[in-house]
Amino acid sequence: MIQLPDAFCGGRSANCAPVAGEIKVTIDGIEISVPKGATIFQAAERAGYTPPHFCFHRDLSIPANCRMCLCEVKDQPKLQTSCSTAAADGMVVAFDTPRVKEAVQGVVEFVFKNHPLDCPVCDQVGECYLQKYYMEVGNYDPKPIEKVHKDKVKDLGPITLDAERCVLCSRCVRFGEEVAGTADFMIAHRSDHSEIMTFDDRPIDSAYALNYTDICPVGALTSNDFRFRKRVYFLRSAKSICPECSTGCNIYSDEVLFHAGLRFDRMSDTLSSQEVRRLYRAIQEILQEAITLAVFVPFAILYMGQPVKLDYLWAALCIMGAVYFVFRG
Repeated sequence: MIQLPDAFCGGRSANCAPVAGEIKVTIDGIEISVPKGATIFQAAERAGYTPPHFCFHRDLSIPANCRMCLCEVKDQPKLQTSCSTAAADGMVVAFDTPRVKEAVQGVVEFVFKNHPLDCPVCDQVGECYLQKYYMEVGNYDPKPIEKVHKDKVKDLGPITLDAERCVLCSRCVRFGEEVAGTADFMIAHRSDHSEIMTFDDRPIDSAYALNYTDICPVGALTSNDFRFRKRVYFLRSAKSICPECSTGCNIYSDEVLFHAGLRFDRMSDTLSSQEVRRLYRAIQEILQEAITLAVFVPFAILYMGQPVKLDYLWAALCIMGAVYFVFRG
């Protein structure tokens, strides 16, 4: 997939000066320059607007199956998917038109047709693309319909699959085939009965299994370690470096009370292995050993009839207090 260069002109009102190998495109009345071969989606991002999308991911192939990033191109009778349509010199594209809004609103309504109302208990709340796009471009008038029910909770080892929440963006399918090389997921059945699943419902034992929870735009794939632990907007995040090897990958460490999990790197969009994401378990073991030593050793000495200095007890209380205040978030 073609990537735009790092040096972007900032702001939606920016007018980038054309350079060699670039073309001029107009996005919602704003003229910008993009490299030859770039898509309309990438051109819109350069103009400061990110079209709504489910299936698009810059590190994966482009299937254009979610139909959320629709746009209107001048002199073309039908709406186009901006993620898969290459920009051409002099092209005039519009996202902010009644025709595009009506079409995207219809897609959102179609996605919500069989989507359960799990938001109060869903781990993806606060990060859910479906919630975001419903408020931004959806907001349709709901009609009473009969939903199609699918597998609700399916344990796949390190992750849990909820097929009813899936929007069939196929990110997990493409990630398994193109990145992990394990082809863990597939789309089975047809029409509104289509759903993702593993072959014969086998658990996923890939080293990159937990990456599925990050590329999923909704709450269909969730981490068993983090499931029902805490809302994402209550997490305290910090930039960090992966300690597993000497590569020095940038990561985000999300901290919860007695649970420090490593999640998807939002700085460089790199993918981390399952071992890296479960480093918090080693941290928990070290802390448990420290608390055990700090609490039980002084009392063991007392039980043996040996005098214990108050300094030991005070140090034990300090260690316990420090651990509590560090991990309470």
